[in-house]
Amino acid sequence: MYEIVNRALECAGVKYPGHSCHTLRHSCGTNLYRSTKDIRLVQETLRHASPDMTARYAHVSDRAEKRATRNIVPTNVGDSQYIKQE
Repeated sequence: MYEIVNRALECAGVKYPGHSCHTLRHSCGTNLYRSTKDIRLVQETLRHASPDMTARYAHVSDRAEKRATRNIVPTNVGDSQYIKQE
């Protein structure tokens, strides 16, 4: 499988250091978690024996979400400027 994926990456012109079969596996796990939020499904799909190994995908996804939303979600929601005055 490793050789097939590497050959396909080379043929597509996207074989760079760090791109490998494992990178595709990691992307699959991260995207599956991101779309389902079901860590058990990711564990079964990737056939991880330990839930601790699979939990890494949740942490990667959650960190990416925080980075993406950091500038659009106010961090000081409790401040009076965000409380509707009646």
